[in-house]
Amino acid sequence: MAIIVNSIITSLTEDRQEAIRKAVGILEVPEPLVQSAYIAKTSLDARRRGDIRFVHSVSVTLADGDCLLYTSPSPRDRQKSRMPSSA
Repeated sequence: MAIIVNSIITSLTEDRQEAIRKAVGILEVPEPLVQSAYIAKTSLDARRRGDIRFVHSVSVTLADGDCLLYTSPSPRDRQKSRMPSSA
């Protein structure tokens, strides 16, 4: 199964392989566990003059049998209670 890592930003002068290295770094996966990785999509972000850059989506596939679990906390998880005060 492929994992898509979005919003990988590189400058216009950086090598495309740098986007792949950044994606693998975000996943915190040792490189030997990566079966394949490629740039699935590239966009040019030119919204700010003088700060033009590439934004990539990178597809990363881990070697068979390896599992990656990543969870990010939901803003609701930071609340002490989700029950209404009248309950």
